[in-house]
Amino acid sequence: MLPPIAQLKRALLIVWLIVSTITLLTIFLPFVLPESTISRITPDCEWKVKYQKSCALCGMTSGFIHVARGEFSRASASNRFSPFLFAFF
Repeated sequence: MLPPIAQLKRALLIVWLIVSTITLLTIFLPFVLPESTISRITPDCEWKVKYQKSCALCGMTSGFIHVARGEFSRASASNRFSPFLFAFF
């Protein structure tokens, strides 16, 4: 059995790998997959389904797709923060 500090380091490494993989997929998939495929594999917004109102992240998926294709005005129309969040990643 590993000492507690080694277990913590291993757990943090696993979490870091998972978060990094998700982040990289979020950044690169809009460049290689068509919008219809991405829309099909992403879930519907739970907030919109439950309350019929848009949340702060509604439109972010299509915004990322538009940013990846250089369509910044369409990205801002989807979600005005999508270009900034994409740049942050």
